[in-house]
Amino acid sequence: MQKTDIKAIVKNLNKEELKDLISLAQGVLSGLFSSDEIKDNIKESRFSKGYECPKCQCKDVNKNGKSNGRQRYICKRCRCTFDEFTLSPFSSTKLGLDKWLKYCELMILGLSIRQCAEEVGVCVKTSFYMRHRILDVINISLKNDTVEGIVEVDEVFIRESYKGNHSKSTTFEMPRAPRKRGKGKNDKKKRGISNDQICIETAIDRKGNILMGAVSNGRITTNDIVEFFDGKLGKDITFCVDSHKSYIGVKKDLNVELKQVPRGKSMLDSVYHLQHVNSLHSAFKRWLMPFNGVSSKYISNYLAWFKFLQLSKKNKKTDRIKDMLVNVATKETCITINTIRNRYVELV
Repeated sequence: MQKTDIKAIVKNLNKEELKDLISLAQGVLSGLFSSDEIKDNIKESRFSKGYECPKCQCKDVNKNGKSNGRQRYICKRCRCTFDEFTLSPFSSTKLGLDKWLKYCELMILGLSIRQCAEEVGVCVKTSFYMRHRILDVINISLKNDTVEGIVEVDEVFIRESYKGNHSKSTTFEMPRAPRKRGKGKNDKKKRGISNDQICIETAIDRKGNILMGAVSNGRITTNDIVEFFDGKLGKDITFCVDSHKSYIGVKKDLNVELKQVPRGKSMLDSVYHLQHVNSLHSAFKRWLMPFNGVSSKYISNYLAWFKFLQLSKKNKKTDRIKDMLVNVATKETCITINTIRNRYVELV
């Protein structure tokens, strides 16, 4: 059976039949590799240079029994005990690796926090923190990416949101009156670009490398652009940009060649255009829509999630799931509930 025949069958399924199909597909994906196989991959990646103590980096270690099915080790020098998940986002969780594996599968499929909670068998609050533990590490992993050659640069705007913050909170104070489902004078949108919007700077080169980051409230400035691209550019860079005046000053500061595409004019016969970055913005807005708004303090995580999916979309789903989980499990970073809950909007 060809893909076109399968797509035609799927289109004729009702909602319940589609749910059954998704559950079946998830079961097939889970059977392609086991948690033991993933655990071996994590161990090989984490200890690629040999077993060493995470505290003093001593390589003289011994086995020290098992806890919750995990092999533990002890350092002969400082007597520190550890396992393959120590200092990783999985170090302070009692959930098994199989549940984290399942959760990564559901994130690749784009399911909501509530749907993930039901499938994995955890509460909604735990599902939320699981999502952001994973996204925090992906965000860290992709921060040092660079672009080269011809780079299309443009910005996209989303409305600033304080979703999830309430008047009862003891750690956050709303900077404006709350908006209630689009009713009342406080909900009136300002025309054009305003400080009520978050500016997301985007760059994509011809090899598919992507940079995305929230840089400012309202219109972008030359200083915002320079700070965003600092340390992220290769050699012989050519910027393809629109006619906004903020980009004129970056030519000297970033030492790049500048090609400005006139507003309202097509340059289909030229290699200098903005088609790829505009297509990326459209895909981002479509992908963000089912979330029904994203809190601005978590926007950098959602940008990293979208970027990961874009960069890995040519790979098989099983490879994407495995890459996501191994990447998260082998990063040495301390991510707790409080660090996720008490963060503020981070502008590049």
